[in-house]
Amino acid sequence: MVVPILLFAIGSYAAYRNVRLESKVELTNLVAMAEAQVKEVLDLHRYVGNTVSRRLSTLSSSDIIADERHLHADLADLIVDLPQVKNLWVTDETGHDVLSGTKFPVDHRYSVGDQQHFQLIRDGHLQIFFGNVQSTSDHHFEFTIARARQSNSGQFGGLIATKASSSDFIEYFGTLFRDRPTYSGGIYRDDGAVLARYPAIDPGYLAPGPNDILAPAIARNPEGGVIQGRSAIDGKSRFAIYHKLPDYPVYIVVARKETSIFHQWLQSLFPYAAVGIPASIALFLLSFVALRRVESEQHAVAQAEEAARLREVAEAALRQSQKIESIGLLTAGIAHDFNNMLAAVLGYLDLIPLHLAAGRYADLGRLVTAATRAAERGAKLTSQLLAFARRSHLEIRPFDMTELLSDIGDLLQRTLGPTISIRLRLAQGAWPVSSARDQIEASILNLAINARDAMESGGVLTIETRNVSSGDPTLPPELLDGDYLMISLSDTGTGMTEDVKAKALEPFFTTKAIGKGTGLGLSMVFGISQQSGGTCTIESEVGKGTTVAIYLPRAGDAFPSAVPQQPAMEIAGRTLNVLLVDDDESVRSFIASALDETGHEVTEAHSGDQALAILAAGLDFDLLIVDYAMPEMNGAEVARRARQQRPGLPILMITGFADNTALNLPPDTRMLSKPFRIAELRQEIARVLHTASVPAH
Repeated sequence: MVVPILLFAIGSYAAYRNVRLESKVELTNLVAMAEAQVKEVLDLHRYVGNTVSRRLSTLSSSDIIADERHLHADLADLIVDLPQVKNLWVTDETGHDVLSGTKFPVDHRYSVGDQQHFQLIRDGHLQIFFGNVQSTSDHHFEFTIARARQSNSGQFGGLIATKASSSDFIEYFGTLFRDRPTYSGGIYRDDGAVLARYPAIDPGYLAPGPNDILAPAIARNPEGGVIQGRSAIDGKSRFAIYHKLPDYPVYIVVARKETSIFHQWLQSLFPYAAVGIPASIALFLLSFVALRRVESEQHAVAQAEEAARLREVAEAALRQSQKIESIGLLTAGIAHDFNNMLAAVLGYLDLIPLHLAAGRYADLGRLVTAATRAAERGAKLTSQLLAFARRSHLEIRPFDMTELLSDIGDLLQRTLGPTISIRLRLAQGAWPVSSARDQIEASILNLAINARDAMESGGVLTIETRNVSSGDPTLPPELLDGDYLMISLSDTGTGMTEDVKAKALEPFFTTKAIGKGTGLGLSMVFGISQQSGGTCTIESEVGKGTTVAIYLPRAGDAFPSAVPQQPAMEIAGRTLNVLLVDDDESVRSFIASALDETGHEVTEAHSGDQALAILAAGLDFDLLIVDYAMPEMNGAEVARRARQQRPGLPILMITGFADNTALNLPPDTRMLSKPFRIAELRQEIARVLHTASVPAH
């Protein structure tokens, strides 16, 4: 008898485990079905709220009250065909009702300004609020959904609230459980409060009690999981699955009574117990069937995991699509800025022949200067783009941050304007830093402009420096051990939401509208600080302001007070034979004309092969000027082969790349970055010849 009993026990356990596994799979599927339905309704409420927010964004509370009749009609039209939205109303920034979609006029004396949810939303601590369930006059149940209303300037303008029907959700769950009398389910807040439950319960049980088992489960696993225990509502023991609804602080719960699971298990054993065959064979068959069913459920679980994997692939594709969209927005901003610059350059150049034809020579200098400034703005933008792409070549040198801040103090004050005051908290004995002084100066100006834009009504910008070493708890963990100087700019502006702050330093992220600029400021600051061996951090709170901190590595204590400039050099009196190589005809023509103006002889080549053929013909040259980026043979290869034919030939490389360390140039080759002015070209030629000590012809 021992073997049959043992086999029966094993088979019974396997059958029980199989029944529970089946229940878990079924409950999970029911949760997913309910989740889709509930999210669709809540997304509709969000759409209504966003539509109203956009409609009222340019109106003050007094404007809304003044035009209440027409605005009420607009809101009524918005929800008339939306039975899921039972009511819609708007408050001002103090919590007083100013507008409704179902009532006109509203009682402007009624206020929720003293209620906790209003204060939490106003102060930025709560994004969306789900109120307690309330009974209506026709014995239905409803609950409030409220969110902030923002003005165009980003200021808090009040609440937009809608009413959702608990009764509609109860009816849906009743349909879902039509053939499942031992099942229950509903929608719960993250504090365990009931928003809707089937079977319907007395309103007195809607708030979580001391014996509630959902709230502790949420605290342990906020995303979802399994609950087993006795319900505080009716005292029944249940097996339940709960899951957080994406984007909302609510949970979907579906449960089954434990007694029904037990009865199902007994029913699964009854056929085997009733069979009049030897017990050992019956139990063996029972075990075999149970194991096969377990394998089947495991296969079902594997299928569910595969579905989850496919969902992750789809989400990755969505993220890639969003990234491409962000790139498109960034490109549009860049194109807008370049079009502005090109419009200015072309416009001033078009004016020059008109002034010449009219004999108005006095304005020619002004027109040329204006066109030049517009082109220089384009050059500055390309420099910002390279910094944003972490590809700019930084002239890393030690400098005094206190001295830099002193030098740009007047410029900062003029940039910020009279409504913003600057407070300096500079460390005594601040360490020198190692970075690119001009780029750090530009970064500080950039951050100051961002702060100004966040303080439209004025405020205070605090600039602080502080020495930070390894072991300091404020030192960002991604930095290597060592000494750093922290430079922070703190404003008293509008601040950032958590979502914006999390993405502010990411590539391709910008909150600027199309045509409002490239949005490269913070990304440029982050790129420059990382290239310098430091980093950049952001701390922000909505309504209180933002602090951006730059960490730069400490330089040696001894450093020059100013970077020595290379001496100006002249090549006057020299006539040079120059071989000029560039595949771009316009650039080649410009350089040739500039050299011809100073009396030099220029031989032009449009490719590396043509240049090497000219050298092979035996012509004598004092200087080779070659562009780096050319098809088939780049400038570095042309320079190496030219040196093989003419050892010691002075070479000047011109390039649009910012980082010459990545170009693999031959020794003693100087580089001139595009775009450049004629004076810069002459200076570099003089330095090349001085280095090579080539005699003039």
